[in-house]
Amino acid sequence: MSSARAFDGPKAGGFSLPDSGQLNAYAAGNLHGLDHPVLVLLSGVAPGWPDGSWTTPNGLTWRYRSYEDLCAALRSCLPDLRRADGFGADVFEHWLDLIDKLV
Repeated sequence: MSSARAFDGPKAGGFSLPDSGQLNAYAAGNLHGLDHPVLVLLSGVAPGWPDGSWTTPNGLTWRYRSYEDLCAALRSCLPDLRRADGFGADVFEHWLDLIDKLV
């Protein structure tokens, strides 16, 4: 695996963001027949990519999304979920609130 990094992400307590070699390997791996996969790096730490994306040597693009982004996208599902399952929606909303507090 390459020691070159796609970005200079911070390290803390043994944690580090995936390096360019890992992202290339994931993108080059078996994507289960997907013709146009959307590759997303979900992380609590921004990788510092220009425009929030990074393109692999084989032309696939990784997009960074934060947990805040994830929560915002999932919150839009709450009205439909609440109509289908009020209790499930309540649990899901509490889970989203917890994530908001942690990040």
